[in-house]
Order: sequence, then C-alpha cells, then structure tokens
Amino acid sequence: MPLSDKLLGTSLFWLAGIRTAWHYRGKRVTLVLGEKRLHQRVLLISVANTQLYGGIVRIAPDACVDDGLLNVVIFQGAGLGATAWHLVRVLFGAHGRDPQVAMYRVPAIYINGKNLPVHVDAEPIGSTPIEIRVRPRALRVLVPKTANRNLFTQPCSGRASGSP
Repeated sequence: MPLSDKLLGTSLFWLAGIRTAWHYRGKRVTLVLGEKRLHQRVLLISVANTQLYGGIVRIAPDACVDDGLLNVVIFQGAGLGATAWHLVRVLFGAHGRDPQVAMYRVPAIYINGKNLPVHVDAEPIGSTPIEIRVRPRALRVLVPKTANRNLFTQPCSGRASGSP
C-alpha cells in the first residue's frame, strides 16, 4: 500500500472518530461486577487482562496477566470534551485519578445495554449483552526472559505461566 493511501486511511479513521465523539452522549448500561450492580451512562468500558492497550497505552495500570482477575475501566461523561479529556489523561497515565473513571478488579463482568458493539483486540465480535469471565490458569504460555516482570503476580523464570 502506498504511503499516501496509508495516510489517507489513517486520516479518515481519525476524522470519523472525532465526528462520532462530537455527538456521542454515552449509553445507559447495567453492569454486574461481582456482587456490585451499577446502572449508569458510559462512554467506554475497557475490560483488560493486561496493562497495555495497543502496546503503548497503559489503560489498566494494575492488571496482571496471571492474577485471575479482569481489570474493568469505565469512562463516564458525554460529548467530545469528555472524550478528549479522557484520551489526554489516558495518554499521560492520569486517568486513574479522574472522578469520571472507575476501575474494578473482578473475576467476571456482565454488561447489558441496547445492542452496544463489543470488540476484542479492536475486532468487532458482536453486541451486548455480554458476560466476560476469567478462566484462571487455562493457558500454558511461554514467557521470554526479557518480559516485563511487572505484568505478572508471580516470577516467570522461564517456566510456562499458568503451570503449577
């Protein structure tokens, strides 16, 4: 793909995002986080098992891949101003101190809203309602010795993470 086509595609992606964010008022959802039930309007809900989003943004700073918990980050607010504010704070790692951002660590989450899109690793997979659960130690993963140890609750000295 020529560079000009790539730049055009990237520009259109960002312009479409800004246009959508300008008018977006969030959506009403019901969330079940363990024993807690919430009814609120949200801009975005991120459910993560790792700290990094897109390899660069630390959206769930307390996430550990092997702790058996999901890290749920809920962004509240409405419109382009709130969306831009959240984006800037996420980029600078300050969203954890924002009163419009709530963070939870839970083994499962249930999200119910009117046909809201659900994406996994930036790919659309369906819509709400959805239940997301952790299945602790379900995968055996080889971790390179160069892996950042802050991503794990237990040392991974060459062993497969998830093994006994």
